[in-house]
Amino acid sequence: MYLSIGSLFIILFLTTYQVQSNTLLNNFNNLFLGTYKKASTYFLTTIDPLIITNAGTLTLKHRGQQTSININRQLYHNLKTIAHIPLTIYLSVFNVEANSRNFSSDELIKLKSYLRELRFVRKSLNISDFSSNNEMFQIQFDIIDLSITFLRSLIRSKQLNITALNKFCHKATNLFNINIKHATRAHLDRLHSVIYPIYTKLFNETEQKTVQVLIIGSKPPREGFLIKQYFQKLLGGNNVEGKRLLYAENAADEQGALNILGRWLLDANAAQAFFDDETRLHRDLLMDEASIYIKALFE
Repeated sequence: MYLSIGSLFIILFLTTYQVQSNTLLNNFNNLFLGTYKKASTYFLTTIDPLIITNAGTLTLKHRGQQTSININRQLYHNLKTIAHIPLTIYLSVFNVEANSRNFSSDELIKLKSYLRELRFVRKSLNISDFSSNNEMFQIQFDIIDLSITFLRSLIRSKQLNITALNKFCHKATNLFNINIKHATRAHLDRLHSVIYPIYTKLFNETEQKTVQVLIIGSKPPREGFLIKQYFQKLLGGNNVEGKRLLYAENAADEQGALNILGRWLLDANAAQAFFDDETRLHRDLLMDEASIYIKALFE
């Protein structure tokens, strides 16, 4: 079948018109994107006070001033490092393909190297690194000695016994659970010593009710994340999350996290205006209709 010159011209005209129409609409939508970006940037200028936590640094933006405070406590990191020793051993051997398989020469070399480093760490421990607490200090030796004993058994037998590995893990858990308790309290004591005076003495009553908290993390927070729990309690409960408390994950830097906060607050404002529900634009706008139609597609 052949098309006439006239038919080809019409097809070409309609195709060109459709492309131009689509381009026009796409360009027109860019006006929305630009306006949205400006509006979210404006929202950031209205936030005062603002508390930002990023790793071990807390930043306070308050009444035109910005202050950064170190909220790390070395005791927390020391306890965490020792608690990681049994986990390091487990991760070094857990992927052995079969129970009682002999270790390769390279695997034995790595185990022996770690054993040497572990012995050096044991000799280097100082009670002052653990708040001069004798009980806490002894637990560190107990964890290291358990790990040294297990490593020596692996090197001597040149093979992994799954039963022995599980027994080692359970014994280690009983010990580093004590470290977890001390590390948790050390971290929270430091955080509370910085935040609570700011909240109760520096902020006025209005600021206490409006302060925004932005937590920056490299990955999604684990359930019960310590810093998030603390701010939930400080600000009045679980219902503050998404309103005055936001966790920004995978942000490249602080400005990237602030951009997320600005968009989040703008979406809440617009959702309240359009849907009378400030959370509506924090969910997929197509969600409700999609759930109905997907169900129909499979009936």
